[in-house]
Amino acid sequence: MVLTPTRELCIQVEDQAKLLGKKLPFKTALVVGGDAMAGQIYRIQQGVELIVGTPGRLIDLLTKHDVELDAL
Repeated sequence: MVLTPTRELCIQVEDQAKLLGKKLPFKTALVVGGDAMAGQIYRIQQGVELIVGTPGRLIDLLTKHDVELDAL
């Protein structure tokens, strides 16, 4: 899990992770405000090795029990 303070930085980090993901087999999920929460939840439920997000959105997902860190 990578947490960054801004949405823009999250996008940059995920872009770099995707480049690395071309060489290594792993999937990422971006969890930031401004995007539909349902799509982010679905992506995580499909299985990811790396979550990149902002603390606020992650707190939202954890509070609503849409994501559980012990299940990752």
